[in-house]
Amino acid sequence: VYNADEQDHRDALADLGDDQLFYASSTFGLESGELILDFIYNSDAGEAGNDYGNKWASSVAYRTEVANWDLALNAIVGEDADNETFYGFVVQPSKFLIEDKLEVVGRYYFQGSESDNGIKPNSRYSRQKVRGTAPLSVTSGDKHHSVYAGLNYYLCGDNAKIMTGVEYETIEDANN
Repeated sequence: VYNADEQDHRDALADLGDDQLFYASSTFGLESGELILDFIYNSDAGEAGNDYGNKWASSVAYRTEVANWDLALNAIVGEDADNETFYGFVVQPSKFLIEDKLEVVGRYYFQGSESDNGIKPNSRYSRQKVRGTAPLSVTSGDKHHSVYAGLNYYLCGDNAKIMTGVEYETIEDANN
């Protein structure tokens, strides 16, 4: 249970008030990988003064290895404060070209929403206006696709790495 109230958080066990987030997660071994289930519920989503916009969300993720590639799959569904459903999935393969040093990574990402403008691109740069225009023709919509390919060079294991990559994304506005 988390406190969603913006007041003083120095005492973690202080009065939680009315703004509470309930979070549950569990991981299971499944076949040659692991299955991860997550759920979050916001007791006051949409109430005056509550900026956390999702009523609830659930996620199912699976991590495994296929033909010497690591593979992460994730699907999510939820409901925002306006009772609109959102959903999405991620497919992310990766493989070390040089063991524990150089990794190639790919990702396909899709998200959708019942709301006409319920989806925004993940990157702040895609949403940013540059001299009156944005890199994308629209900055919010009801469907978003993203394809990414990149390289990670690990300097100190998972503690420090250099990342580089390219991403192509589109967002569809229901009015177009």
